[in-house]
Amino acid sequence: MTERERYSVVAGIFRKDGKILMGRRHDREGRFAGFWEFPGGKIEVGESDEEALSREFQEELECEVTFREHFKTVSWEYPDRIIDLKFFLVELDQVDVARTDLSAHSELKWVGVEEALALMVLPANRQIIEALILSPVSL
Repeated sequence: MTERERYSVVAGIFRKDGKILMGRRHDREGRFAGFWEFPGGKIEVGESDEEALSREFQEELECEVTFREHFKTVSWEYPDRIIDLKFFLVELDQVDVARTDLSAHSELKWVGVEEALALMVLPANRQIIEALILSPVSL
């Protein structure tokens, strides 16, 4: 068996009026096309978590983020890779995501935390949604 590649990924949990921001992956995104996730992406060599997340949000959502705190880290194993995901509570510099020019997602929407569980969510992101439901973190 060949050794699986390991990736470090950051994602932002945006909250507004008791809802969280989720993005639906584009059809061109391979095997996870159409799945919902928290926006974010891979950490490049030499980047801090904050730098990577700021870069990803500039590239994907054309917006700035303000970091509040680290929420949770999970590792998810796929047959061909291992993903270490770090989730951060963040704030957007803009509220109207409907006007954002999307690149990595086909759709963005604000959903209630429990409503998010009904979406076709990437497995590691589902763990985070469940943790948010149990968490004292105010949404």
